[in-house]
Amino acid sequence: MNRTDFILLSILFSMNATSSISAVSIQDIMDEDLDIKTNTYQKKMLALKNQGYVLAGMKEGKANTYYLSNAGRKLVEENMSEE
Repeated sequence: MNRTDFILLSILFSMNATSSISAVSIQDIMDEDLDIKTNTYQKKMLALKNQGYVLAGMKEGKANTYYLSNAGRKLVEENMSEE
């Protein structure tokens, strides 16, 4: 996990993406203007999914959506409480 991964998890947290229905697409996340290319977002989200921090949500048209798993939510909450 690096800083960019944590920022992506924090964005999902701030967007309240905590269930398959409230999941957000990469396009929604890109609106946060992190200056990251689309394929990098896709790779990062797949890696976070493989690590168990993010789950796949319901499709939004043809787009995949993502939301925080319990492990991802716990990680964000723990790190935000340290600040």
